[in-house]
Amino acid sequence: MDVGQIGLHNSKMVRTVRVEKRINEVVNRLNKTKVERTPDLKAEREAVNAAERAKRKLQLRDK
Repeated sequence: MDVGQIGLHNSKMVRTVRVEKRINEVVNRLNKTKVERTPDLKAEREAVNAAERAKRKLQLRDK
């Protein structure tokens, strides 16, 4: 499967909707509000781990 692709267990339950004509006004409004983020997952994980280590250090010092 590709990234972002969904898989369904029962293909009979899938509903497909056919659009007769695209409404550009709606599509343009959606594209204007679209935000693509590429988070730095490694840095976020390191920050969380550092916070957890600091919390554990404080707990060990208090004992």
